[in-house]
Amino acid sequence: MKDYVIDKLSWHLQANSDRDYQNQARARFSAIASFLQHHGLTKRELLPSGAVVTDDFALRTDDLTNEGRQLMDEVYDRWLKSLNRGKSPDDLSMLEKQLSKLRTGS
Repeated sequence: MKDYVIDKLSWHLQANSDRDYQNQARARFSAIASFLQHHGLTKRELLPSGAVVTDDFALRTDDLTNEGRQLMDEVYDRWLKSLNRGKSPDDLSMLEKQLSKLRTGS
């Protein structure tokens, strides 16, 4: 399967110069990277513990296991939409629920 960029922080920073929005975008990328790593869905360390997300941070399909790619395909856009409606980036319940479904086959 061809590698592609799922999402990149700089895309969001260029789209909106509001500092609060940019901080929210950084928090979102930090949360998703930590979630993916914690659940063994990455092939490499995306973001060391305590590290700050840099402007060039990107989520790429080649960084993810097959299960990680599947999870992102199934729920990432919905999760982003929920954040746009006011959910906190730390609310990973949607990702956790979908991952549980993937792992139990239900």
